[in-house]
Amino acid sequence: MFGVLTALVLAAVAAFVYVVDPEGTHERGDGGALHAYRDVFHRRGRAHLLASGPWDSALIGSSRVALGYDTDERGLFGGRTANVGLMDTNVWELVRVAEYALDVAHVPLLVVFVDLHCMSSRRRTNFDFERSEFDRVDDEGPLEHFDENEGELLSLHELERAFSTLEARSEGRPRVGRNGVDRRELPEGHRYREDTAEHLLRVYLANPGTYFGFEYGADRIEELERFVVRARTAQARVALVLPPKHALQMECMTQLELWDEFERLKRDLAGVATRQGVITLDFATHHDYALERMPQDDERGARMKYWFDSSHGTPALGALVLARVETALTGRAQAQSLFGARLALDGVEAHLEACRAARDKWRESNRHERAWISGVIHDQRLLRLVPPLAKQD
Repeated sequence: MFGVLTALVLAAVAAFVYVVDPEGTHERGDGGALHAYRDVFHRRGRAHLLASGPWDSALIGSSRVALGYDTDERGLFGGRTANVGLMDTNVWELVRVAEYALDVAHVPLLVVFVDLHCMSSRRRTNFDFERSEFDRVDDEGPLEHFDENEGELLSLHELERAFSTLEARSEGRPRVGRNGVDRRELPEGHRYREDTAEHLLRVYLANPGTYFGFEYGADRIEELERFVVRARTAQARVALVLPPKHALQMECMTQLELWDEFERLKRDLAGVATRQGVITLDFATHHDYALERMPQDDERGARMKYWFDSSHGTPALGALVLARVETALTGRAQAQSLFGARLALDGVEAHLEACRAARDKWRESNRHERAWISGVIHDQRLLRLVPPLAKQD
């Protein structure tokens, strides 16, 4: 009797999790009523999003894409644009996602956003990538996948996420837009500098896959160029974009002596642009939007227009980026600017010199901000966050 009761309880739990589908990985007959409240920012959810096309275009990149481009409100050229921003990603993964968008979803226009930290040779494939449709080299049979996927229905983690999905719906807190944008909002009384310092410490300074022990992976550019060639052969259009960074983020890179690697990435992308004739735009410069002042934490009610923190731009900034991408793709003339400057081998050195001049001008007039970043870099909390083995190096 006890065994029968236990089986019934487990079946009820599995059915509940399956119906709620907190990760959005099943085809549910709920008419999309729960979609906006699900957590679909993992690799399986993003593959499912692309497969739900048709799409006119797709934005592929890191969490900066997920947060910063509301493609419900503004799709490229007025079409349906998938937002395929991945958390904690790298160029190898982004190329696999772009291949999936090209070969499986048949997206005709792909915009790939390339961050410096995505070039790190120390960044590895995320654990959920191999269990997503993006990993099409699969040595496991259907039975193994059945065991994995069905086993999740009985996990406490998935049960908690199912309840969280229903709670978000009851409170009217959508997590995702129809086309994939992360709809999280800053809380009342948000402390920008506290949040930015914490983000820099945990994600960039203590993480061996970002700025900590950064090693430039030249093979990542080769992977990216191979994809561009494939896309051109398939008659798909591709644009490469260096996404915006706030001046404080670039100051962190400067003080960590990563600026040379930053320029190396831009030179490498300029080379791809010239050899393959692909539109390549640089927004990672000290343009006016990157210089927006970050409020002090005691300035109650202060809000930044273009930034969530020093790394992630808001959809207001994303809309400006997409407008510039459209201009470049249509071949219309654009005034010379550090915001979305077009990269090519002819002129890249002059562009890099202009970027350095803009950086140095900001640094000279913002010595207090340089000191603030230095304080974050030398924060004693970093000693507790750095992996134990790294502390011995």
